[in-house]
Amino acid sequence: MKLLLIADIHANYEAFQTVLETPHDKAICFGDIVDYGPDPDKCIDLLLKKAIPTIKGNHDNAVAFKVNCQCGYKYKHLSVATMEYTWKVLDNSRIEYLQKLPLLIKEEIEEKRLYVTHASPRSMFEYIKPETPDEEIQNKIIVL
Repeated sequence: MKLLLIADIHANYEAFQTVLETPHDKAICFGDIVDYGPDPDKCIDLLLKKAIPTIKGNHDNAVAFKVNCQCGYKYKHLSVATMEYTWKVLDNSRIEYLQKLPLLIKEEIEEKRLYVTHASPRSMFEYIKPETPDEEIQNKIIVL
């Protein structure tokens, strides 16, 4: 089985369409559908049309509930600059879709269990970076 893992679409519809052309049997989206880019509505609609399981990212949460994205300083200005535009483009049904996205997806694929989260298993705001020590990552894992 070919599993397509998608994350950080950030309303870039053309890139999202291109990624979906990659041959795959199943796709899962790790969140951050919206914010930054010009087509949040089209990206949400495509996820719904393709019935792609999707979890809530910190930018999805920020748009849905009109709160701070709590993203890194380097990109925060982009979120601030595009938030009003995103709210204007999204109708109530799409905002509701973002609000109802789960924080965790459990999938069983070929007898293997996957637990998908946006950032850390504890929080969509808690970054795990390449330099994060293995011990710290183990401390973040929640046994389900």
